[in-house]
Amino acid sequence: MLRSVRVSLLGCALALPLFACDEETPEVDLVKLRADLDAAQAELKETQAAQAAKAGDDGCAKQLAAAQASLAKVEAKVEAQAAQIAELEGAKGNLEGQLVAKEAALEAVKALQDQLSKSLVEEVETGDIRVSQRHGYLVIDVSEPSQTENSISTEPSTIRLPVT
Repeated sequence: MLRSVRVSLLGCALALPLFACDEETPEVDLVKLRADLDAAQAELKETQAAQAAKAGDDGCAKQLAAAQASLAKVEAKVEAQAAQIAELEGAKGNLEGQLVAKEAALEAVKALQDQLSKSLVEEVETGDIRVSQRHGYLVIDVSEPSQTENSISTEPSTIRLPVT
């Protein structure tokens, strides 16, 4: 593009003296040539500005494409994180349900433990308990009174626990 402007400018510069009238003075020719030169330089500047704008548009288009690609990557990451958050929230709900169930089971075990403790205390109060140690074991003998035909007899129970 610049080459064609330069060629046309050179062609005008060479052709002007050929078409010039003899009636005009060389100063008038010089003024016309300078005006033509100024017009050609202005046209050259416009052409350069248009090329720079086009190059700038190409650069902007490349930047826009890069920004859109980056945006697509970020959107994909956001979607992946949203899916992960949803999955974690589901797992949290599941764990909360398990926690509630385990707390209920723990309460049931505590109630059973309290009931057995009370029962054991009652049995200890009413029964005969002997504690001894034999062959590395703690031996607990419990006898409960039971009635059989107007007589009281005891039925012993033995519990063996290892001593550490």
